[in-house]
Parts: sequence; structure tokens; C-alpha cells
Amino acid sequence: MVVPACSLLTSLDGFSDGRAARAGATPADDGGEGGGAIADVTVDSANAPDVSDGALDAEDAGPNLFTAYVNGTFENGCPGSGYNSTVTVDTTAHGGARSCRICSNAGGDTIFTFDEVVGTTPIVGARYRADAWVRPAPSATPPAVGVFVELRTFQNPPFVALEVNADTKVIDATWQHRSIELDATKAAPLLDVIVGSDTKAGTCFLVDDVEVHRIR
Repeated sequence: MVVPACSLLTSLDGFSDGRAARAGATPADDGGEGGGAIADVTVDSANAPDVSDGALDAEDAGPNLFTAYVNGTFENGCPGSGYNSTVTVDTTAHGGARSCRICSNAGGDTIFTFDEVVGTTPIVGARYRADAWVRPAPSATPPAVGVFVELRTFQNPPFVALEVNADTKVIDATWQHRSIELDATKAAPLLDVIVGSDTKAGTCFLVDDVEVHRIR
């Protein structure tokens, strides 16, 4: 079953990136009991791009904020694991010689992901865009529901997802570009990019050339 754009079969609000403790938290509201307010969050807008004309074109956007794994090219390797997934290097690449192969674990949750924190503190009022290239992994079953790309702001600890935007699309036998944008309207210390799908044993996909830019 194909998941409509900007929706998922499973809520993503309560999982961490694999290095942060899961707390089963729900997104914070604006002052309820969810404890969503974050105290003393410092946001540094130094060297921010000029946003007077609104969203920036791709060629004018700020630098790639996803600085891990050789700026998302994975030429020097991949994370040791993802969320409810096994992550390994694959030589079927979109650019260069390597990509990351993300394979579902048999159980533990209803989704499996590649999930990495972006090396920046999100700025309130800014808009961020994540780009990634995905395709089925060779000699493996592709996720039937497709692959989602997500941007999320959150705090940890305790883990609380603050703002999330995601889009799910089916994948075919070729490399396909995926893009998602998120407006940061609440103060948060962390921003991460997530690429994943619904858990089913034996399903895998590839991800390569991950980028995150501030575009406004």
C-alpha cells in the first residue's frame, strides 16, 4: 500500500536516532503537560544567508549542513547501525563509489531507518530542506510501501519530537531524488534527517548523497 505524501502509516514522533534514549514521548505543544518548552536554548544566526527574498534557490542555499560521512556521500563508510535496522556499505552508488544499504531488522518496531543528527542548531524562523537519493538494494526485497524522507527537530533528554515533516513515495529500480522541507517555528537544540520505511524482514534500500540546507 502506498503511503500518501506527508503522511506515514506509523507515527514517527516517539523514536530516537539510535543514540538517544527512547521515551515514548509525543510532540510538545505550546504549554501543555507535554513539557515541550526547552529552556535556555541558544540559537546562533551568525553568517546566516540573506532571507529577505524568501526561500533560496538550490544554487543560492547555504552550505550542506549534513557534514557526517563526507557530507553524506558515504565514501569513507556508513553508520554502524540505524534505528531498527542494519546499515552496511554498498558499492551501488549514486555518486562516487559507495552508498549505504539500510536493511530492516525482524522486529522491535514498525519502522526501520537511517537516522542521523545534522550538525547545526535549528534557527527559529528558518526553513530547512533535506535531499537524498534512494533506490532498492540489489538482491533484496524493496519496501512495498516505499521510502520516506523526514526532517525533525527534537530535544534529548528527555526525548521529545517538536516539529516533523515527512514524505513517503514508492521506489523503483533506479536512483530517485527525494526532498522534504521543514519550517522551524519552535526553539529546539537538535535537527535530524531520517530515511526509512515500514519494518518487514528482508527488505532493504540504498541511500546516497544526503544533504541538508537552510533555504530561508
